[in-house]
Amino acid sequence: MNNQNQIYKFCTIFDSGYYTKGLTLYNSLEKVCEFQLYIFTSDEKCYNLLAEKNLPNATLIRLSEIEDDELKKIKTMRDVAEYFWTIKASCINHLFEKYDIDLVSYVDADIYFYSSPAPIFDEMGKNSVLITPHNFSPQYKNEIKNGIYNAGFITFRNDENGLSALNWWDKKCRDWCYKKKEDGKFGDQMYLNELSNSPGVYSLLHKGALANWNVQQFQFQNSKGKIQGLTNTGEIFEVIFFHFHYLKFLNSKEVELGRKYISSEVFTIFYKPYIKYLLELAPFEMQGSVKKPLNWKTPIIYILRKLKDTYNIIPMAKISENS
Repeated sequence: MNNQNQIYKFCTIFDSGYYTKGLTLYNSLEKVCEFQLYIFTSDEKCYNLLAEKNLPNATLIRLSEIEDDELKKIKTMRDVAEYFWTIKASCINHLFEKYDIDLVSYVDADIYFYSSPAPIFDEMGKNSVLITPHNFSPQYKNEIKNGIYNAGFITFRNDENGLSALNWWDKKCRDWCYKKKEDGKFGDQMYLNELSNSPGVYSLLHKGALANWNVQQFQFQNSKGKIQGLTNTGEIFEVIFFHFHYLKFLNSKEVELGRKYISSEVFTIFYKPYIKYLLELAPFEMQGSVKKPLNWKTPIIYILRKLKDTYNIIPMAKISENS
């Protein structure tokens, strides 16, 4: 499939706490491909900030446009993250119905694209659904118990198999979608284990879908302005995107990168430039900072994470360093 002149359709969901991350997602797509990004937002502050930008390749949609009576009731019973997970399929259905889109990919707002997504869609071919495996690094392989696939990047085609899978996922998420494990369920993503067996569903093989749970197994190089990954067998692949899962600004003027091992190479190539870019778009106070958790467990957690080299709470001074 030749995607050279393809206009890719993406959608995402975020509020004002993720404003700069969502804007950074948009700007990263602008550098690598022709696209349209449909942004579903839940608060007027975020909507107005985006509207002021007058982004030529963005379509802004208030969540109220897609909220039926059932979703309004669900909204009162789940926290913000759980609700956003719940409505992914509903948002995609809205796009199919209102804009008559053939193919759309949901993408989490904390994803940054480093190269064209064309290889992903080339690999998907004429399949109806594309799901993305976590591809855990060996030291995190036990986390597969929380789901083989990650729901941060998922694509549906507006055809019989695609709609069947989408509507099934929609119903499942409406029925149950919480930040806990229960009866083989976990958020919106454990459902994808079962969805993978549906007709027309394809699992991505490309290694360029990176995140803090799989990046440890690769080395990286910059080749002619493009970041490439290298496997331990010598295979070279182009990095398509990095999912900055769990990256949090703390009101202690620090930033947390998550609870996985992050090498100095990965910090320098991916995290540091990304955080700097977020801060170029808006001051620290607009980054949706949260309180640093403090309780009786804090010293124990600190020691354990230090021992595992996963204490990734970084002072802002380190981010601003030139080296």
